[in-house]
Amino acid sequence: MKTATYTDLPLQADKPRSSGAGFFRRLIDGIIVARQRQADAEIARMLQLNGGTMTDNAEREIGRRLGAGL
Repeated sequence: MKTATYTDLPLQADKPRSSGAGFFRRLIDGIIVARQRQADAEIARMLQLNGGTMTDNAEREIGRRLGAGL
């Protein structure tokens, strides 16, 4: 009969970690992706209204509206 000693117990480092991200990481990543899509759509809309060209004025307006330079 074998008795358990402290060395027989698995160490914390020996446990395999799950490779998946946690709940809050996935939540934050989803929010970031959604905000990026909104920003991309807003830029596309503003360029469409500007005739489809990226001018200095259009670039300044995009930066002003989306908070670039903060």
